[in-house]
Amino acid sequence: MTGPAKKDDLLERLGLDMDGIKLKLAELKEKGKRLSAGAKRDLDKTLKELEPKQKQLEAKLGEWAKAGKVAGAEVAKGLEGAAKELKKGVEAAVASLKK
Repeated sequence: MTGPAKKDDLLERLGLDMDGIKLKLAELKEKGKRLSAGAKRDLDKTLKELEPKQKQLEAKLGEWAKAGKVAGAEVAKGLEGAAKELKKGVEAAVASLKK
């Protein structure tokens, strides 16, 4: 079965909370409204770089959900890399706001 339970299990195994990431991105955008022009520009650039990574991860999740067991393992490897990139980018963006 490749339904939501399996997808949630995979996300948990990867240490990834997609809802949490989406929430952090929304919070970053909101905080960006209160930044100086230079800092806002930097944050906007970072957020624009993260959007394709988020979309890529969501697409790979869709591929994984449709793939069979054998193909699913290969897609899961790609998913893990995409998840790590997105998570790292969001954490870096959050850290840059704390400076």
